[in-house]
Parts: sequence; C-alpha cells; structure tokens
Amino acid sequence: MYCGWQSYNPYWYPYNPYPYSRYPSCNWNWSCPPRPAEYMLSGVVFGVSGAPASGITVSYTVGGITRTTVTDAFGQYTIRAPECSTVVIAVTPDLGVTATPPLITVNNVCGDRSGLNFYLSAVTPAQVTLSGTVTGAGGAPAANQTVAFTINGQSSQTTTNALGSYSIAVPKGANVTIAVTPGVGVTVTPANYTLANVQASMSSLNFILTVV
Repeated sequence: MYCGWQSYNPYWYPYNPYPYSRYPSCNWNWSCPPRPAEYMLSGVVFGVSGAPASGITVSYTVGGITRTTVTDAFGQYTIRAPECSTVVIAVTPDLGVTATPPLITVNNVCGDRSGLNFYLSAVTPAQVTLSGTVTGAGGAPAANQTVAFTINGQSSQTTTNALGSYSIAVPKGANVTIAVTPGVGVTVTPANYTLANVQASMSSLNFILTVV
C-alpha cells in the first residue's frame, strides 16, 4: 500500500486523488507512520576579526551521514534536523585558523535551536629561536651587519647589535635559510645556513667576515 504525504493532512495515508471523499478508508490509514518532524538548527560563525564570516564551510553529521553547508553573507548557517536525532556540527576553517568550540553536539533534537555559534581565531605556532654572531678580523664583533633570512619561502632581514649578535624567531618546523650580506671586498664564512624542519632553538649560527 502506498503512503503518500499530503500537505493538508498531518499523517501518511494511501494516495487518493479525491481526499476527504465518500471513501473514508482512503483518507485515513493509521497503519502508515506519521511523517517525522524537522527542526531548524542555526548559528553564526564569527571570523578572526570578530565580525560574522561568510563562505565558511559548516559540516554536520546526522545518522552517520555527513553533509555540508556554507555561511551566508551574515555569517549565518541553518541546518534541518529530524526530530529526536543527534547532530554533530563542526566548522572547517582555513589553514592557520582554529574554531572554538571545535564542534557542537545537539542530542535528541526536539525543537528549533539557535545560537550554535563558532568563533575563529588565528593559531600562533610554537616558535624557536635561531641566533649567532658575526665577527670580523681578529674575532672582533661586527655590528650593524645585515643578516638576511628566509622562512618557508618568505624573506626578511635583521641587523647585528653592538656585540655582533643576531636573533631570529621562527615557527617550529619551519625551513630556514640564513645568510650575511657583507660589504664590497669582504667574504663571509660559511656562505649560509640551510635548516630544514627546525624543531628546537639553535645558537652558534656564526659567521666570520674576511677582507679579500
């Protein structure tokens, strides 16, 4: 027996092109289960700046099936959930960004829920320090020497202090290249330091300048 859903009847019953006709047995059939209710779960995803973030992927799992949606221009998302279901909601932020809370679990859904919000924040990676000295003739400290370095492909530079020392803070796990740019007629030993997957702070990354 086919149970068709009619918008004007809150129950499933055999399809009848003439509802509420003189055939009452076709209008109501208690053997057909009621259509399960659905409720709306909604929230806002706030970006790193604190403003609502649009276009953020929101995943949700109901009955072992995972689906996704995205936040609208106002940072809002809405999910339809069957009555009595358990829904697990999570946000997939960009690389270097974390969501708080990491996920939201709504147990035994029995009504509409709002305020299921997520807050994004930038992750500050653990850092390590790379340091050394630049010395000239006779081991004298070489102040104000340019120390160029590249961290994961991004270039920057610093200068040595009055004691010829330099220090660089880099993210743990970074790939780093360090070199000194001497003046004309001066060579540097070693030419550079190339460090892969730096896991701990390192000192004594020293350079020696020699007048040619």
